[in-house]
Amino acid sequence: MRSIVNAMQQAETRPAPDAGLAHLPPRERILAAARELFYRHGIRAVGVDGIAEAAGTNKMTLYRHFASKDELVAACLVQVAAED
Repeated sequence: MRSIVNAMQQAETRPAPDAGLAHLPPRERILAAARELFYRHGIRAVGVDGIAEAAGTNKMTLYRHFASKDELVAACLVQVAAED
């Protein structure tokens, strides 16, 4: 019972996915969420669970688009480099 209450409390305190990303396709939402989280917290501090949650998706979808976190980081860096 205690674990159910803890899970409910954690769910209530999690931020909702960014509504500004909702119109984007999943790959673009994942990239946008990852870039924001990497910028705010650093690449090593951010896990795929947090990226998937921020993108309003799940890990299976994330891994469908990116084989690994390293591949996602590389895609983010390519995007940043293209903007300069």
